Amino acid sequence: MPVTPSSVELYDFRLEIPKTVPQPPKRSQQLTREIRRQSGWSQRQLAVVLGITHPTVRALEEGRSRPGDAKLIEKLTEVDAVVSRVFAIAGQDASETTRILCSKASEGNQSAVELLEIGRPAEAYLAAMDVANLSRRAGLMNGLWSARAGEGTHDISTAELT
Repeated sequence: MPVTPSSVELYDFRLEIPKTVPQPPKRSQQLTREIRRQSGWSQRQLAVVLGITHPTVRALEEGRSRPGDAKLIEKLTEVDAVVSRVFAIAGQDASETTRILCSKASEGNQSAVELLEIGRPAEAYLAAMDVANLSRRAGLMNGLWSARAGEGTHDISTAELT
């Protein structure tokens, strides 16, 4: 815990007596807990995605350790950004979030989790959206118009102007 000193004079000496100051939860602790809550991943699964050991994930989650590496904080932030967005799309269902993150849209593609492991969060999000679009459920937003080129409802080039 951080301390703020206060001074006391004792005989000819001036003593600094530290006072403890409560500290808000650490960012890494919040991120670790949030990722695991939304994804349903174990500490081991999160450790694989982050490229660290599961005891390190446990220490981060319990607030006993701070990541000394700026890259780890950056990776935690990136993973949290992808997981929280997929969690919202999955109707705040952790098991559906895990399914979307771990599934591949098609053969030969990488899953969102695999892309997160190698540090490609933007591509991981797109891969997750591909999986979510393939398996739309009732209640999720469905577009009225196709978003793919050449699959419009009417070919504009041959349309007659009236």
